[in-house]
Amino acid sequence: MLLAVHGLRGLAVLLVALAAMADLTPLFVFGAALLEGCVAPLHRATTLSLMPALARSPQELVAGNTSASLSEGLGVLTGPALGGLLAATVSVEAGLLAGAVCFGLAALAVLNVRPTSAGVEWEPSRERRLRQLLGGYLSLAQNPHVGLLVGLLGAQTFVRGALTVLLVAVAVELLLLGEGGVGYLNSAIGAGGLLGGLLALLLVGRRSLALPLLLGLAF
Repeated sequence: MLLAVHGLRGLAVLLVALAAMADLTPLFVFGAALLEGCVAPLHRATTLSLMPALARSPQELVAGNTSASLSEGLGVLTGPALGGLLAATVSVEAGLLAGAVCFGLAALAVLNVRPTSAGVEWEPSRERRLRQLLGGYLSLAQNPHVGLLVGLLGAQTFVRGALTVLLVAVAVELLLLGEGGVGYLNSAIGAGGLLGGLLALLLVGRRSLALPLLLGLAF
């Protein structure tokens, strides 16, 4: 799944770059960008689902999730900054090509990932398959507190998606930073994510995480 995600995202970004260089219709560019946007959320979901199969203890799982958060923050900090620099000094197409290359390297990196523990057996019965498929939603219905937590995180993801779009208007029309300014503002988000990941290290072992969670969502 991760190999497919990285491959499709790299292909989509490459198509956007080629379409921009060939001056094709904007609809082609928008279509490729839409494909990348639809595939992108599968990355985090697949990674977090895979982590329990890679960890050999609860401590390793916590450490792995923290490491993933720090790595994501670092990537969101440096990636848009480099993309903005390429867009401002070379061309937008150069920034897109660099992104496609990075997705290709990510695809190569996951080739050696091998889960160490077996997953849940896939039941042959159609009813059991459906129950397994909907198991996560059923668990949320049976545990309202967990459902509230997932709802809050879903709201945060919704705001993040809207912010990604609004940053373009802010950078170009409001702050007059040009096309490269979009990358710089995204880097500021990455800096916040990296700082949040570092602060999350202080929370390992705490029994109550309600206040840190609320503060994180508020900020």
